[in-house]
Parts: sequence; structure tokens; C-alpha cells
Amino acid sequence: MYIMLERILELLFEQKRSQRELAEFLGVNQQTITDWKSGKTRTYERMMPEIAEFFGISTELLISREPSLAALNQLSEDEQKLLDTYRSLEEDDRYIALANLIQYARAVSGEKENPIRVPDGDVDGDGVLPPSGGMVGSGVKRS
Repeated sequence: MYIMLERILELLFEQKRSQRELAEFLGVNQQTITDWKSGKTRTYERMMPEIAEFFGISTELLISREPSLAALNQLSEDEQKLLDTYRSLEEDDRYIALANLIQYARAVSGEKENPIRVPDGDVDGDGVLPPSGGMVGSGVKRS
């Protein structure tokens, strides 16, 4: 099997995405993906930029078994927006934003909450940040 095809199949599995989603994104029918897997066609090679976009990775990561450090560190457009927004915040606001993001990620993944320590005195003296839009609340402690 070709490296790029192996990577496509690995990424589908890793990202818990379906062949159908990929086919719809690329504007091809699902049989096309089946043909790739059986070796009947390698049309995926000319769709490399679109496939990389679907997975949110660079084309280098898509075709290489051992990507360069630069490729590994490449951020998706959404990741770059998140980082730019974070960097534009004042230091105290960064801690709150980070605590919100961590708490949200834990809630979505079903992970049990561990208190998130953030610097600064807390508002009401209970060691916990007050709720704000349902994000930061109990379990987020200021140190």
C-alpha cells in the first residue's frame, strides 16, 4: 500500500472520521475511496491539497512517514486563530481563557474535573472563580 493512502486511512481512524465524510468533502462518491483501498485507482494523489485540508494537516504530513519538525509544528487555520486570540489577551485574561478552554475540553471528553489553579486573588474569597457563562465555575481555583 502506498504511504499516502496508508496515512489517509490512519488519519480517518485517528480523527474518528468516516470514508463517507471524506468522499463528501472531496466531491467524489464513496466507491472512489473503496477503489483507492483496493488499488484500482490512485486519484487521491491529485487531491492531496484537499485531503490535507480535510484532516487539518500539511501535505508534507500527508505524504511522509517521518515529517519534518516544521511540518509537525504547523498549526491549522483554527489553531492559529485560537493562538492569536490568546496572545492578544492581557496576562490575567489569558489565565481565565485557558481555564475555560481546559474546563470545556474536560467536560466534552467526560474527564473528571481537577481544580485548575490560576494566579490572582479570587473575587469572593472562596478559592473558586465565579461562574461566567457556564464555563469557569466550581473546580477552577485561584492560587
